[in-house]
Amino acid sequence: MTTTTQSVAGEQQAVLLRVLFIPLEEGGLLVPNTAVAEVIESDPQMELAETGAPDWLIGRLIWRGLAVPTIGFEALTLTGGKPGRGARRVVVLNTLNGNQALPFVAMAMSGLPRLIQVAEGTVRAVDVSERADGILRYVRVGELNAIIPDLDWIEKRLMDGGIVM
Repeated sequence: MTTTTQSVAGEQQAVLLRVLFIPLEEGGLLVPNTAVAEVIESDPQMELAETGAPDWLIGRLIWRGLAVPTIGFEALTLTGGKPGRGARRVVVLNTLNGNQALPFVAMAMSGLPRLIQVAEGTVRAVDVSERADGILRYVRVGELNAIIPDLDWIEKRLMDGGIVM
C-alpha cells in the first residue's frame, strides 16, 4: 500500500510504501503489504507433499477451508536454502493474476515477519553476480538486505507444474 501525505501548505511529502519483511534461513523477502493475505502459525495438520513432488513444495496448508500450496522459497529459487519443512510460521500470499485455480500460495518463514514503512527512494538495488529465477531484485533498505520475489514467476511455476488448489 502506498500513502502520500500533504502538508498544510499543499506541498507533497514522502511517499511511504508498506512492505512485509519475511525472514528466511538467510536474509529475507520484501513483499507489498497488499500481497499478504495472512501470517499464521504453521498448521500441524498440513498435508505434506506427496512422494515425487519437487523438494520446494512442502505440502498444502489447510487455510480457511482451502488447500493452499506451501513452498520453500529458497529451495524453489535455487538460492541454496532448505525446503522449509520445519518452519513454524507461514505467510499466505495473494497471487497477482486473478487465477481461480491458484488464488493463494503459502511460503515458509524462519522467524517473525515485520511490517516496514519504506520511504520512496530509500530502497537501493544491490548488484549480484548471479541471478536466480523467481527473484526480481536484490535490495538494501537501511541496514536490511532483502530479496524482492517475482510473485508472477512463482505463480507460473506452480501452474506449469500442475500445482493448484
